[in-house]
Amino acid sequence: MTDTSLDGVTIAAIMTTPPTHIDFPQVSRIVKATGAEVHVVTPPTMQSHALIDSSAETCTGTRCSERFVAPTDYDAIWLPGDMNDSLRLRTNAGVLDFVAQANEDDMPIATMCHGCWVLISAGIVRGRKVTACHTVKDDLVNAGAFWMDMPVIVDENLITARHPENAAPMVEQLLEVLQQLNARGHEIGRGAR
Repeated sequence: MTDTSLDGVTIAAIMTTPPTHIDFPQVSRIVKATGAEVHVVTPPTMQSHALIDSSAETCTGTRCSERFVAPTDYDAIWLPGDMNDSLRLRTNAGVLDFVAQANEDDMPIATMCHGCWVLISAGIVRGRKVTACHTVKDDLVNAGAFWMDMPVIVDENLITARHPENAAPMVEQLLEVLQQLNARGHEIGRGAR
């Protein structure tokens, strides 16, 4: 990976709905402009504990496969902020294990808006500084997080944004976190091969 791009980096976008929510096309376009790939990763059924790479063909530049995945297949995780999708994801043990393992491995995890519900249910927000839409504030505070009314917050490997209009600065911060990891000798650009 170079200092100015995310060439070779693969980001898992964990979602259950087609990638049409307002923040997906916007964030995906910004990420892809850096040279990274976005793969849609989803539970095949909400009863399943496995996740598959099910990248939709509508997501130009992504692979379309259906293989089981692990956090180590990716360089970062992104949880789009769709409210209904976040409610479904936070009840899936496979998703929560995936996110918790990624956090334990210090993998960058980016989300906005209601995507923080998944972070709460994965048990990774206690003592962390985060932002999200105001409707998630009480849930974050009750889970032990320090909610701040800011467009974007970075707390170690967590990058949280308040709303879809904060997508560009969220991606900029994700890029910076990945570059910092690269500078410290972490393997970046391993992607889902």
